Amino acid sequence: MKVIAVSRPVTRPLAELAPHLLDEAAATWTLYTEDLIREIYLRDDGGVILILESPDLGAARDTIGRLPLTANGFLEFDIWALAPFSPWGRLQAPGRGA
Repeated sequence: MKVIAVSRPVTRPLAELAPHLLDEAAATWTLYTEDLIREIYLRDDGGVILILESPDLGAARDTIGRLPLTANGFLEFDIWALAPFSPWGRLQAPGRGA
């Protein structure tokens, strides 16, 4: 299942965040090489968007929980399961003449 995760920053002093940034980069790379994180984007407001591959939303939450910034309470994520855009399939429906 494809999952999108959009971060919500938790207000914490930057001095508390900085020591975790290298560990965050390393953990993100590990999850990427394990094919759990498929894509990662930075938002213009400093947030993060992750596209994950996961068997279910619970496993996606567990994956995100492995990230140091999440585990240490610096980030929280809203997550949603994604599905193919089904209306395009209707273009090929019988009787459409396509």
